[in-house]
Amino acid sequence: METAHDSSETREVEAGAEFSVDLSRSGGAGYRWEIAGLPDGVAVTSHSLMPDGTTAASPPTPGAPIVQRFAVRATASGTITFRLKRPWEDHAVRTHTVEVRIRDEPRA
Repeated sequence: METAHDSSETREVEAGAEFSVDLSRSGGAGYRWEIAGLPDGVAVTSHSLMPDGTTAASPPTPGAPIVQRFAVRATASGTITFRLKRPWEDHAVRTHTVEVRIRDEPRA
């Protein structure tokens, strides 16, 4: 089910190159981004959480926004679908798709 908050992007990468997808979420509402669709030839190599906009001078506060970073490696073109939901609920409140396009030739 799509919502008004759905978003998408396109990434053009060289085959085998790693890139990151950063998705923001609320820190205290129980929602998290999960992968709902991962095509053949595309793999998530790591996943991490980091406070959004935090610096040494301004540490994170409870409930502050969080960025979920997914490191992705692609050897084939395809579409990754992420959905924002609570683990105990079936319905996603938001989706984000990333269309991955493999470059034909490496850039000089």
